[in-house]
Amino acid sequence: GGIEMCLCSFDHVLKLQSRGFDAVAIGGIEDFNAYALISKKGRIAGGLKGLRGKKIGITSPGSSTDITVRYELKKAGIDIRDVSLVSIGNAAAMKAALEQGELDAGMVIGGILVDMLNDPNWQIIVDFRTQHYPLEVVIARRSWLKDHAPTARKFLKAIVRAEELLQKDPGVAYEMTQVMFPKMDPKTLKGVGEAGVRRLSTTGSTDDQGVAATTDQQI
Repeated sequence: GGIEMCLCSFDHVLKLQSRGFDAVAIGGIEDFNAYALISKKGRIAGGLKGLRGKKIGITSPGSSTDITVRYELKKAGIDIRDVSLVSIGNAAAMKAALEQGELDAGMVIGGILVDMLNDPNWQIIVDFRTQHYPLEVVIARRSWLKDHAPTARKFLKAIVRAEELLQKDPGVAYEMTQVMFPKMDPKTLKGVGEAGVRRLSTTGSTDDQGVAATTDQQI
């Protein structure tokens, strides 16, 4: 009850519902995953199959990175006991652990991912950025919506207007990233903005394909 709405990944709806909360996703912001599984060039061969016996970095237990990696390994026929999942935290810590050899591969996001992909010393093992995944949705409780529907509608209208503006003029995304990350390299800023626009919902609704995939992952 401390907050009224949450901008979170869709899997939180399922987690809240499993704990007895009347949570629902009422709007969509990002329709695609933002992570890629990265390793040093030549360290992993054979894609997912090459991860057997390796240490893989995730952000935290039960996170979307954790669930995504487990799900993809299972689909590839790899027993989770054949790898070591290591909780590292944010992308900066993930890159440092990869550089120091503490990890064989790690889930990376954001500006650090953009920088690593521009460096020939790194390789993508699995690019999840093409995966339909409601990375960010608007979540609320039905009990709150019952008494605050006009407020929720106004908020969602603002979200949709922002999405339309960003998709019509990606330069706005670049300006926003400049404000958010004033010390970031301009080339990286541009990459972060472009990646963010590509993930955006085009309808303001949750993506059916992504919802189905996330539900399957969680199960």
